[in-house]
Amino acid sequence: MKAWLVGIKDEFLKTVVFAENRNKAKSLAKSTEACDGAKYIDIEARRLPIADSQYKGRTEMEWDNPKDRLFLVKNCDFCCEFAELSECDKCSAKKYCSFYQEEKGV
Repeated sequence: MKAWLVGIKDEFLKTVVFAENRNKAKSLAKSTEACDGAKYIDIEARRLPIADSQYKGRTEMEWDNPKDRLFLVKNCDFCCEFAELSECDKCSAKKYCSFYQEEKGV
């Protein structure tokens, strides 16, 4: 299974889904929070080979899972765009988060 970075074109919110090909990734993306309500044609899917190892029999990586979040931030440059800094202090990935590092002046 291959990892795909999916989201609505020109939007910040993205997620990682696992599918055999781009078309299946875009179809899966329609049922994610990142692409909720989007038309198939407005969804972009880009291969993310670094995340292939995270498959583990599921269709999507979960931002609320601390291990997934750590992987996404550390290896795929994910971050919270609208995070409260007090929430960042509890985040499993703060050490690798560009937003957190910038806000803390590290």
